[in-house]
Amino acid sequence: MRSLPPLPIVSTLQAAIPSRVIAAVRLVIAALRLEVAALRLDIAAARLVVAAAHLIIAIVLLVTSTVRLIIAAVRLDIATVSLVIAAVRLVFAAVRLFITALRLVTGTGTTAYSYSSTN
Repeated sequence: MRSLPPLPIVSTLQAAIPSRVIAAVRLVIAALRLEVAALRLDIAAARLVVAAAHLIIAIVLLVTSTVRLIIAAVRLDIATVSLVIAAVRLVFAAVRLFITALRLVTGTGTTAYSYSSTN
C-alpha cells in the first residue's frame, strides 16, 4: 500500500506550531502515561492489601476454630473423667451391695436376725 501524501493543511499547521510546543505536548502525554501506570500500580497495591486482609481474617478464623476445638476436647476429657469417676463409684456401690447381700444370706452382720431355737 502506498501512503498518502500529507495534506497541505497538516504541513501548514506543523510549520505554524513551534517545535517547543510540540515537545511540551509530547512531555505532557508521557507524563500522563506515567500517571496512568502509577495509578495501575496503586490499584495493584490496593488489591494486594485486600488480599492480605482476607488472609489475616482467614488466619484469625482458623485460630479461633482451633481454640474452640481445643476447648471442646478439654470438655470431652473432663466429661470422660467424670464418667470414669461415676463408673468407679458405681463399682464401689455394687461391691457394697454385694457385701450386704452376702451378710444377709450368711446371717452375719448387723442386718441379719439370728433365730434361736427357743421359738
